[in-house]
Amino acid sequence: MKKNSFSNSRHEKDIVKTEFPLKRIKSIWKQLLNIDWSSKDIYIKNKKIKIVNGDEAKTKFDMDFVEGGNHEAYNFIPEDELWIDFNIDKHEYPFIAMHEFIESTLILKHNFSYEIAHKFANFYEKLIRLKIITI
Repeated sequence: MKKNSFSNSRHEKDIVKTEFPLKRIKSIWKQLLNIDWSSKDIYIKNKKIKIVNGDEAKTKFDMDFVEGGNHEAYNFIPEDELWIDFNIDKHEYPFIAMHEFIESTLILKHNFSYEIAHKFANFYEKLIRLKIITI
């Protein structure tokens, strides 16, 4: 199946609004803010969040690994996992997890290209960082 190649189309925006309405974004964000990041078993919806050594991920798999990732961006990450680099500040973990969750969901569930899913993930991450979306 061919990935969507158009960017910011009305169709894509409608899919994103349906998949991630504000209420769901707030719910996921609240879950991420309440996670005990020292726990071995961290899950958000159907994805396991693993805190990994980003330096090892770079040298063993891909030098472009930065802050976090998902299988759709890095095929060395198992399909049901989101990775976060433990070398970044812990207060960044929820932001990275949210970004990776949105990105992987749009790619897997709606066949978005990585580039388009990444743009939408950046959009939501920015809204949260700017506190435009709060819980």
